Amino acid sequence: MKKLFALAVAALLTGCATQSDLVSMTSASIGCPKAETLIKDQDMGWTAYTWTATCRGKTFYCTNSDIAGFGCTRELSPQ
Repeated sequence: MKKLFALAVAALLTGCATQSDLVSMTSASIGCPKAETLIKDQDMGWTAYTWTATCRGKTFYCTNSDIAGFGCTRELSPQ
């Protein structure tokens, strides 16, 4: 699994990733099935690639950069 994850990260950084790669990486990170993970709002900046993922009514903000690496953070619920 770590090897697949490393390959997907490398593909994202080089611009060779497919939508399927992005869904696979994201679903593994947020703990949601691939079939239920929706990717939207993708943006490629100078130093980072960002996107929003939704699954089971929850929203996650994801980023992949040369400096900080890959990660997703769950949207905070209003209190």
